[in-house]
Order: sequence, then C-alpha cells, then structure tokens
Amino acid sequence: MAANSGDPLAQNNLGYLYETGAEGVKDLVEASKWYARAAVSGNPTSQYNLGLRYLRGGGVKKSPEEAAYWFRRAADGKLS
Repeated sequence: MAANSGDPLAQNNLGYLYETGAEGVKDLVEASKWYARAAVSGNPTSQYNLGLRYLRGGGVKKSPEEAAYWFRRAADGKLS
C-alpha cells in the first residue's frame, strides 16, 4: 500500500477515508495518525487537516496551540 510506503498524498487520502468513514470505518484516531505522517513529510493539505483535528479535538487531544502550529506550516508551504 502506498500509504505504508511513505507516500504523503496516499497517507492524506487514507486519513480522509478514516475521517469521513467513506469506506465504512470512521476512526478519528486513525485519521489523525495518517494526517500526521503526511504532515511531517511536508504535505500542506495534511498539515491543514491535522490542524483541524487539533482545533476540534477529534482523534487527538484538543490543542489550539498545536492547531496553530500546523496551520502555520500549511500556510508557509514548508516541505520539511
């Protein structure tokens, strides 16, 4: 699977599937895990999605500070 091989786009997409339950299994902890993997790799969409998870507190402990960090990373478009 591409997500397990480190493909940030695939990791983000898998996170989305877990977040929405589009494949029948909604799991915000798993969604956050996959968003985080892609976010650390520099994927701006995943950085934004992870920021939302921290802002809303779903799948991770709610943290406005952590949310702001990931939103800034996404806005800066940093790749590392």
